[in-house]
Amino acid sequence: MLNEIRYLVENKTVVLVGNSNTVFDNPAYKTIEQYDVIVRMNHGHRPGERTDIWLCAMCNPTPQKDFYQKFGAVINIRLNNDGRLCKELQGKVYEWARYETWRDNYKNVNGAMPSTGLNAIQFFLLETNPKKLYIIGYDHFETKSWYNQKPDEWHNGNAEKSIVSILEKEGKICRL
Repeated sequence: MLNEIRYLVENKTVVLVGNSNTVFDNPAYKTIEQYDVIVRMNHGHRPGERTDIWLCAMCNPTPQKDFYQKFGAVINIRLNNDGRLCKELQGKVYEWARYETWRDNYKNVNGAMPSTGLNAIQFFLLETNPKKLYIIGYDHFETKSWYNQKPDEWHNGNAEKSIVSILEKEGKICRL
């Protein structure tokens, strides 16, 4: 499955669509269809919107097996994936649980839970070779997500913002 994801992403423009409510106010949101690969996260897929890869961390894929089969690839980022996939999804969902990366992210966000968005960036930088990796809809929990009623309290938005800023300055990602 990882090889299929790598093939899908190899030398292509990839946009990671975060779930901040501000994503809809960004004029660049109307242009994301021009990118080769569109990645959405957790509950960020909305019917009628193109999604090439769906990446999740908090969702148990088994109850949503029909939903998962709509996408070219599904990546489930969790440390405790054991026994979470029903047999219909085995081999269709790539489970990425690199403990060292999670531990480093956990330390870098001062003991908070690393967000799905931060883990998504790490996954694509460490495991794939896109031509360019773009992000949109990442405001680091300054506002609510479009499907939650309040900003997230599980994560350290300020620490994640610093990490993402460094990656931007290094040219590893580009914010739309």
